[in-house]
Amino acid sequence: HKYEDSGLTIYPGHGSSADIALFDTVLRYIEDFEKTMENSTKTEEAMDKMKELYPTWEQSGFLLMHSVQYHMGLKEEE
Repeated sequence: HKYEDSGLTIYPGHGSSADIALFDTVLRYIEDFEKTMENSTKTEEAMDKMKELYPTWEQSGFLLMHSVQYHMGLKEEE
């Protein structure tokens, strides 16, 4: 892991408390999101892929939807 276990407890704004390995999980999510956005041409396609990769993540409908819509808009501007 990029972040060594130091015994710290992380209290994120969304979800349950976790150890420092949460940072590795978040970094992996961001990398997956960026790759998904690069390879998707439609909002629904990107949403479906991220939900497939992270089926148990809470609030995916609200937070993910706004993130995908924003980044799809950026792709259209290019």
